Amino acid sequence: MQPRDELGRVVANLQALPSQNMHAQRRFSGRSLVQFYRHGSLSIDTPDDLSPGEENICRDQLVLLENRATEAARDIPQGPPSQREEGRMRHSVSWQESPVPPDRLAQVLRDWYARNRRLLPWRASPGTLQDPYIVWISETMLQQTSVATTIPYFERFIAAFPTVRALAQASLEEVLCLWQGLGYYARARRLLQTAQILESQGGHFPTTLQDLLKLPGIGRYTATAIASMAFGEPVLARDTNVTRLVLRLFSLTDPTCIEAQVSPLLHPHPGDTNQAFMDIGALYCRAHRASCPACPLSPFCRTSQENAGEILFAAPPKEQKPTRYATFFHISAEGCLLLEQRPPQGLLGGLYGLPTTAWDSEQEQAVVFPEALRLIPQWQESAQFSHTFTHFRLHVHVLQAQLPRCVPFACPSWIWVPYAQLAHYALPTLFRKALRG
Repeated sequence: MQPRDELGRVVANLQALPSQNMHAQRRFSGRSLVQFYRHGSLSIDTPDDLSPGEENICRDQLVLLENRATEAARDIPQGPPSQREEGRMRHSVSWQESPVPPDRLAQVLRDWYARNRRLLPWRASPGTLQDPYIVWISETMLQQTSVATTIPYFERFIAAFPTVRALAQASLEEVLCLWQGLGYYARARRLLQTAQILESQGGHFPTTLQDLLKLPGIGRYTATAIASMAFGEPVLARDTNVTRLVLRLFSLTDPTCIEAQVSPLLHPHPGDTNQAFMDIGALYCRAHRASCPACPLSPFCRTSQENAGEILFAAPPKEQKPTRYATFFHISAEGCLLLEQRPPQGLLGGLYGLPTTAWDSEQEQAVVFPEALRLIPQWQESAQFSHTFTHFRLHVHVLQAQLPRCVPFACPSWIWVPYAQLAHYALPTLFRKALRG
């Protein structure tokens, strides 16, 4: 029997269910039957272009869906709507019992990735291993940073430091300068430190997960990404998006079971499978409103099937961050700007910025000028703004002064920098906001 006939048969069987079992019809007909495999392109009217592999997937899913529809019709009690609501049961078949074997699901993931993957500058062609250095840099940048924000920074960084050796030979200031605006600057410092260690050991990456984990500054997620994408080791690269997707796909509640469930799907191209999970998790299986109808894994997803094809999670209330107050001092003279290099440790460590008061005040107070600035006679307030860090919001007052000449200050961390040379100094977004006024 052809897929068209099978589709028609199952739809007819579903439509013949007793009218009081509308829940079963809504759960298992319509979208679930017409979007087995392709991203919105498979329908009852156009199944003739299916490949043999896609036809097998359709046939397997039809059997699974029909069985579930029959169970739903049998198990939903008759009676008033309130009784039907109480009688609804979640039907889920373990993947071990499912007629869709792991190798079939793995093939779906790889096929989808080959056709629909996001085209990103750090990715290699499907089925090929990637450069471990490229994986390392991109995955480090993507931590706490969106893909769209990361792309231009990645391209500039790789243009400046195309190899481990080039990065290892760079100065911290050069690395921080390219990183400015990307945030979480400790990542840049760790990249440089690790590159120097790799270069001292011959400039080559370890080729196994266990050896990658021995490198300082490379955590488990980054190590699994490198091991799978660059060296073909069958390990799951599990970030937040992938964790959420796999928990829903298999209707799991215990995250410690994820690796065991996914392990059969990682062969023979674990890098492609991992990146398929990443893309589907980011594009469709979002945290608070999943796009189940468009998701290529919807026919396989137990959580989607248990929730009538739609997964809704209320967004948690945003945690109120404490507000701190600080004053920045914007001082110019003779075409130069007074900058302060911040201490190497701590927030924005090692970067340049305007001289400031302490950032620990939780109440707005009168300005306490640093001793070196108390003799400046005239100040103007040039700006007020707020800037959000991970754990607090900083409310900033900017005071501006113009001096006749670049006087020396008794602060070794303060330097005069010509405005024309500011691009050579790592100046975070926070201080660039202050300079814009």
